[in-house]
Amino acid sequence: MMGAVTVVLCIGAVLLWGQTYRAPENVPIRFFAASITLLAVSSVLRGASLVPVLPNNLLNIANAFIQLSFFVSVQLGRPGARRIRWELVAAVVASAVAVAAYLTAPAAVRPVINDNVRHGDATAAFLFSVAVLGYLVYAAGSIAYRIRRVLPIATRRVLRISLLIIAVGACSQTLGGAAQVVATVVRYTAGAGTLPADLGPVVGTLVVTGFLALVVGAIVPLVDGVIREVPRIRAQRRTARTLEPLWRALHAEFPELSLELRSPGPGRALYRRVVEIRDGLVLLGPHFDSAVAQRATARGRRAGESPYEVAVSVQAALVRDALRARRAGEEPPHDVVRLERDAEPGDHTGDWRDDADTLVRLARRFDESPVPG
Repeated sequence: MMGAVTVVLCIGAVLLWGQTYRAPENVPIRFFAASITLLAVSSVLRGASLVPVLPNNLLNIANAFIQLSFFVSVQLGRPGARRIRWELVAAVVASAVAVAAYLTAPAAVRPVINDNVRHGDATAAFLFSVAVLGYLVYAAGSIAYRIRRVLPIATRRVLRISLLIIAVGACSQTLGGAAQVVATVVRYTAGAGTLPADLGPVVGTLVVTGFLALVVGAIVPLVDGVIREVPRIRAQRRTARTLEPLWRALHAEFPELSLELRSPGPGRALYRRVVEIRDGLVLLGPHFDSAVAQRATARGRRAGESPYEVAVSVQAALVRDALRARRAGEEPPHDVVRLERDAEPGDHTGDWRDDADTLVRLARRFDESPVPG
């Protein structure tokens, strides 16, 4: 099971860093990507038993800080940057105390410095455990608090389910960690043998349950995002292929209109294609001959086309003739007609996706006959 979780976390990390690349201004997504990446790294290293005790605990502190920063940025937005800096100070202090305690511990104790059953009365082991566990308990409790504040404004059902699962995990980790802190303090002040050793499985179950809940809660929106993204990507690529003949014709005539975008993803590629087509049509505007529009209108009506089909036919005829006239070096006509933006009636939001739908209809009709050379 952990192997499958590791694979999903690795895939999720790759997808999230891709989104971060496309939207570098989105601070929460950066924290989320970093958290999933650390979870994936931790899962890989723990599965291979490659992590010594000190790096493992420092990794836990770093992951807790990043998870907490994610929820702070979600709740507070940009004003949360100041709070995140204070959270960083707390994480650095906890890490520094843990490192100092580890370095001052006897060599024989260091590999098992977090084993409070055997070394609970050792000062170095006590400081190490209190620093690490104290911060993890604080971070988990803060995450549960932040989720309580964010949950009422979460509108998507999947997101609410994810937050609830993460909240359960955070509460479980808070209870398990708090119990460990209390046990650590009792063993240090009253002796290592004060508490029964079998308290460990109960606390361990709470901590592991909390960790798994956090992982599952993080995976839920990732899986939902992938499920939603696949058909969206396929639709975007299908639209881009439909627009390609029109785009190629305009791009060959106006290569200077080529845009340079940060992301090569299908959504941005489609956006680029729509913008370049629309810019090319603007430059073709002086060559849109009203006589061509009148002839295309008459042909469409004789063919029994609907009003919006006639409008599309007129658009395609205007673009084909304008490209021909420009390539032939002809002077612009005296009577110029405007290219209608929306060919089909209905509600339009003005979004570029609506523009893409309009251009798809134009591109299909434009591709029915070649552009004269």
